Amino acid sequence: MDETTGPHRPTPASPAAGQTPLVQGPAHLMTALPHLLGYRPGHSLVVVATAVETTAPGRPGRADRLRGRMAMTTRADLAGPDDLDQAVELLAGPVARLRRRHGHRLVLHCFLWDADEELGRLAAARLGPFADAHEVALNDLVLVGTDAYLPLVEAGEPVQDGRWRPLPSPADVPLVADLVLRGRGVAPGRDDAVAVVRARDEETSRATEAALREVAPGELDGLQALGALGRWVAGGSFAGPPTPRELAAVTLVLQDRTLRDVVLARWLPQLFTLDDLLEPSAVELVEDLLPAWPGDDGEALGRLIALAGQVPLDLSVPFVTLAGLVAWGTGEGTLANEAADLALELEPDYRMAQLLRQALEHGLPPDLGVAATDAGARRGRRRGRGRAA
Repeated sequence: MDETTGPHRPTPASPAAGQTPLVQGPAHLMTALPHLLGYRPGHSLVVVATAVETTAPGRPGRADRLRGRMAMTTRADLAGPDDLDQAVELLAGPVARLRRRHGHRLVLHCFLWDADEELGRLAAARLGPFADAHEVALNDLVLVGTDAYLPLVEAGEPVQDGRWRPLPSPADVPLVADLVLRGRGVAPGRDDAVAVVRARDEETSRATEAALREVAPGELDGLQALGALGRWVAGGSFAGPPTPRELAAVTLVLQDRTLRDVVLARWLPQLFTLDDLLEPSAVELVEDLLPAWPGDDGEALGRLIALAGQVPLDLSVPFVTLAGLVAWGTGEGTLANEAADLALELEPDYRMAQLLRQALEHGLPPDLGVAATDAGARRGRRRGRGRAA
């Protein structure tokens, strides 16, 4: 089960989405979901898990309105009943993990896009017992069409003889307005949404390749190269894009696993910190040279992804993986999965991309994912460097 590549992979909890209160009901949520995913999820099961703030006593999910925060969003393609069975099965791991974290406050909201009522009844027969077995609430199960929806489970109760209802206009959903302001558009489908990850700027790539032949390794200043990367990606309009020579230097720097992880620690401190990698004097220098990730800049990730397509393909894996990790850490699960797929297609043994894929497949948030696997090894890198892996 997954937001993105392939029919079934779990998607991570979304920190960005986790800041969005759900206060206006499932109809508003389903209207906003295409903006959260980045595309309209046709012929799909989308499951949103929320940690609610208030529920009826003793019965999680028994409320007409739930105040809560998103803990996870997942999507699975549904070509037929067999896909539904597999999607529910693969939902078990992420839900069990979230149940341990949130207890009885965990609530599931399930949406079937472009499904018929027969598949909806089958979903109710699968998801109801699934929720009971995991001691979580199935608050909503809804069929979603182009401009209308049919609730099958509402406020935790089966709906008998329900009728199709019109979807709210996106203009009437405050969450959609907020997402639009943050640059979250809606692509027609998943392929359109992730095409940016595989886009190549071959003209700039050739210029970068030519500059690489002129960069003498002994003259390379890794921290200055990271500064050029940070000024463009995190600074945006306040700095111009890197020159081919600067981009060549960044490309070489990211081949070094310690310097690549320095960027991760600066931009995703929930993974691990600069103190895990560097001595105090170096930490201060990095913080001066490399801007922190701009949380309110919806275009920063796009700039980072674009740079990955401007370097020679055989040297792009660290760049692509870095973009995937930042996407994962900022709630862009669709792009994170595609970046992980691309990195592993280009270099199947690239360790950090493998760790990202494992985190995505198990639905882990960044604070429980890659960093937990080898934090001690990162501390050891203060004593030496090696090629990025």
